[in-house]
Amino acid sequence: MILLKAVYRLIFILFILISSLSRAAETYDILMLHSYEKGNIWTEEIDSSFRFHLQSRHKYSMNFYTEYMDSKRFFGRDYDDALAELYATKFSSHKIDLIVTTDDYAFDFAIKYRREIFNDAPIIFSGVNGYDKFKRDIYRTEKNFTGVVETFDVIPTVKGALKINPTATKIYVINTQFSPSGRYLKKQFESSFEKMQLKQKVIYIENYNMEEIYEMAKHFEDDSIVLFGVYARDRDGKYFKFDENIRTLSKYSKQPIYGFLKFLLNKGIVGGNLSDGRAYGREIARMADEYIYGEKKISEIPIITHSINDLVFDLDQLKRYKININKLPENSKIISYSSSFFQFYHEYKSELLVVFACFVCLCIFFFILLYFFEKQRSYKDSLIKVNEKLERNVHDRTVQLVQQQSQIINSARLASIGEMASGIAHEINNPLTIIDLSANRIYQRTGLESIKKNAGRISSTAFRISKIIKGLKHLAKDGDKSRFEDFHLIEAVEDVTSLCYEKFKENDIEFNINVDESIIINGSVVQVAQVLLNLINNSFDELIKVNGERRINLKAVPIRNYDKDYVEVSITDTGRGIPDDIKAKIMEPFFTTKKKNRGTGLGLSISKSNIEKHGGEFYLDEDSFLTRFVFTLPLKRA
Repeated sequence: MILLKAVYRLIFILFILISSLSRAAETYDILMLHSYEKGNIWTEEIDSSFRFHLQSRHKYSMNFYTEYMDSKRFFGRDYDDALAELYATKFSSHKIDLIVTTDDYAFDFAIKYRREIFNDAPIIFSGVNGYDKFKRDIYRTEKNFTGVVETFDVIPTVKGALKINPTATKIYVINTQFSPSGRYLKKQFESSFEKMQLKQKVIYIENYNMEEIYEMAKHFEDDSIVLFGVYARDRDGKYFKFDENIRTLSKYSKQPIYGFLKFLLNKGIVGGNLSDGRAYGREIARMADEYIYGEKKISEIPIITHSINDLVFDLDQLKRYKININKLPENSKIISYSSSFFQFYHEYKSELLVVFACFVCLCIFFFILLYFFEKQRSYKDSLIKVNEKLERNVHDRTVQLVQQQSQIINSARLASIGEMASGIAHEINNPLTIIDLSANRIYQRTGLESIKKNAGRISSTAFRISKIIKGLKHLAKDGDKSRFEDFHLIEAVEDVTSLCYEKFKENDIEFNINVDESIIINGSVVQVAQVLLNLINNSFDELIKVNGERRINLKAVPIRNYDKDYVEVSITDTGRGIPDDIKAKIMEPFFTTKKKNRGTGLGLSISKSNIEKHGGEFYLDEDSFLTRFVFTLPLKRA
């Protein structure tokens, strides 16, 4: 069952991929049919914005065919028939998949001739002026089209102008009656003014030639507002480009001129609620994408009838007419074209937005990489620390194991020595007792001084042999297994010195002991004796290399504090001292300055460990001129 589901999913994914690839492989022929001439700013803004936003999606390939109808200068039925014949010839061998029109003339032409010439292709229009009777009839009878209706927002523009100049008593409306767009816009003005119930006098400047209008502009009163609609054709039938017309008109006008087309900013108007060709191009590109990519049918894409305009003002014109920007309506946008940056931004806004978006994506990608790099470095540092910790643990464990092994070996050796010492003591003690008793009898019965003297020597020698065997038995015990008990410190000292006395005497080493016999320690006499023996042997190994004074001082000083009573035991020798560069290392396991087979490097570290088990301290007195090792042991509490 699971395998069957996996197969179904694989088939579905392959179907989607094949569908996407086949659609991407399709080529769409798109006809761009423009009402006005090539170079018209409004037309070029819509065209460039449409192509940019559509091609930026990269989902399919497209062929664009562009036709400019130049309807501002040429129009009428004969002209339409001539264009129809021309287009029929041009596109007879091409199947148009989509028609995109700008403004009314092109849309009306496409509706009329698309079945005859353009394969009944669907239409997406932009810039069509509202819903007059003719348009309502088309919308009701025709199908397979959608688009964006051009809106002239008269009311917000007039309200903004009145807020800037609240004392205005007149409104001049410059708008031609000699073009369809002008006549349509005249109706928009009339209906809007009626809704607003204006108190100001409205004066339409519509039946003049442009020279007369330029002359009138010189005499606009201070209490007036000037609105510029469309005036591409005057009373004499002369055609004017919008941008050239408004530039000249603004030069003569004493009053700021408000308009309705954004591309007239920087040409002379001060601002208004402006239609932006780029915004229209973006919207029809979205519609075309939804249709071409199969998301919706043309009839399913709703026509946009609401305003997509913004309230925008030119900062340079505001300064020219000394208009306080605080008087502008809320949500107004201000653009400065005197700055080369703002000019560049205005002309290449869409491209800059794409570049900015790419930059933001690169920044995001960079910070993601930086984040993962930091994570990787953090993991690497953590791994290094873990490795170092493991290495330390392994080293410490190895040292511990070697120490334990050494202690086991020493314990085994000491056990053997202990057994041997016990056997020797058992075998020697009886003869020593007989020898000692016999020497005492001889001493008591003889009257000769020489015999008494010899008998005394025999008795003291027997006592010393017994003492050596006793000390050897103590030191041969396993210190780790010995129990803590109260003992006199002097006992541990005597056990050690009994073993060292002869070799000190043979090597002319003076050994001084300053230990109060009343000092009682609670601990392991074996471990304390081993520490003393280790330190004394180290001193001996150093002193035999010295030609001068050879002396060892063993001193114990009781110290009583309010919180703790302890004894400080020090062993000082007159050797050559310990070099400064190795003082920090001498307590480390396996560190030794002795020749091979003369030391393991564990003596001081084990001694330090034994003292710390008693709750004491073990250290080298670096302030002493001579070599002086010190350890402390807690005194027995009273």
